[in-house]
Amino acid sequence: MYKKIIFVFLSTFMTAPLIAKEYRCGWLLNPTPANFYFIDKEGEWGLSEQGMSSPLSDQSWDNMPESNDNEFVRINGNYGFSCVCLNVKTNKKNRRILEIYKKSKSLLLKRCLEDRELPNIYSANKEEYLKVDRVSDVLEADFNGDGQLDKAILVSDDYLYLYFGDSKLEEEKGEMKQVLSKSLTDFMQIVGQKVSLKTNNKGSLIIQSEHRESASLSSETIILAYRHKQFVVAGYRYQYEVVRDPTATQSCDINFLNRKGKHNGTAFTIAKKAVKASDWTRDVVPKQCRFEK
Repeated sequence: MYKKIIFVFLSTFMTAPLIAKEYRCGWLLNPTPANFYFIDKEGEWGLSEQGMSSPLSDQSWDNMPESNDNEFVRINGNYGFSCVCLNVKTNKKNRRILEIYKKSKSLLLKRCLEDRELPNIYSANKEEYLKVDRVSDVLEADFNGDGQLDKAILVSDDYLYLYFGDSKLEEEKGEMKQVLSKSLTDFMQIVGQKVSLKTNNKGSLIIQSEHRESASLSSETIILAYRHKQFVVAGYRYQYEVVRDPTATQSCDINFLNRKGKHNGTAFTIAKKAVKASDWTRDVVPKQCRFEK
């Protein structure tokens, strides 16, 4: 009798750590109907799979966070992913979420993108995820003027992906189509310590890189515009400043669309037309802008 009680006690004690109630933050994915996954710093956890019974109760589903359209990334019609925090009971052995306590909350996408403990995941493709070490910046804007939001994704301050929203489909069925992937080392002479994505009132995509040293600051900007059904490099800027020595400042500003530029304030013209973004390399930069520090 005592042996049986001891065995039951030990069995309960040994299995208890495998099932735990925890507060976890990360990516909540719903890529296709009835398929739900959660990804945090420890990896992927299953919630439900199409065609299989889910351990989650109706109350657990009611406790799922409400979707915020501004912070939800659609990858397949109405399906996609968001950044959330969940109060959950997990089975660590089976990598499953068994229950969701309380009402969970959605977070800003930026929260998950900037969390260095989380694996980054971003997708603008119906069938596959783009899993990368670090998504540095994400920008949504209408780059091609069709009324649909497009996406620019900067990966690890090193690689740029551009996707178009499909204006031919109804909004709820909209998908994203990759139209460009390009290494920043091809785009720019320097890949700085800080690289960011911006847009202007014309819908152009602006890639800005900055590199700061103890006594100097270098900044470089590429402007991509959508012309004749393709992205072209419409503009290029470079500036090099030396702290406490304004005479050492060098600058260059080029508009490839009108073939005009300025080098240290002096105007010049260029022979080259605007080059397709996919064909652009550092060698295309006019000699007036190839500075040696």
